[in-house]
Amino acid sequence: RLNREGIERPERVGLGSAPLSPAQRRLWFLEQLEPAAAAYRLTRTLRLRGVLKVEALEEALRETVRRHELLRTTFVMKEEQPLQLIQDEWETSLGFIDLGSGTVSELEAEARRVVSSEGDRAFDLATGPLLRTVLLKVSDEEHWLVLSLHQIIADRESLGVLVSELG
Repeated sequence: RLNREGIERPERVGLGSAPLSPAQRRLWFLEQLEPAAAAYRLTRTLRLRGVLKVEALEEALRETVRRHELLRTTFVMKEEQPLQLIQDEWETSLGFIDLGSGTVSELEAEARRVVSSEGDRAFDLATGPLLRTVLLKVSDEEHWLVLSLHQIIADRESLGVLVSELG
């Protein structure tokens, strides 16, 4: 089957599984060659200002993951071929780090360090999750939401859609 752009779309091969698209196959192969490479990780940080209802953010995250199969997908070898395994359900967790107290510049420097560290963390394609979220509390009225994804499940455009949906 072809999508709107005329590119072949892989068929699902059974409940919960699907072959990889050509782009996913390339990324999967490159990940096998160099699993610690950061080149295929996307990290986006959203600065949230005002009083934040953390429970509402967690619920929005759970609902977004529920609606999008790729956010519940892992990539494994089966019969000598890479295969997507789409989980029916996936427990989503929002990491939380309270940066404590300090000057604005100290807290922002620590937040940047945490963001950089999150961007450096490798993903395990076989076990997932391939979306990680961490909420940094800078103050009662400023939080940074860090989203990290592997490019095998998202690109910059789809990351924008994710951000929009969480909003």
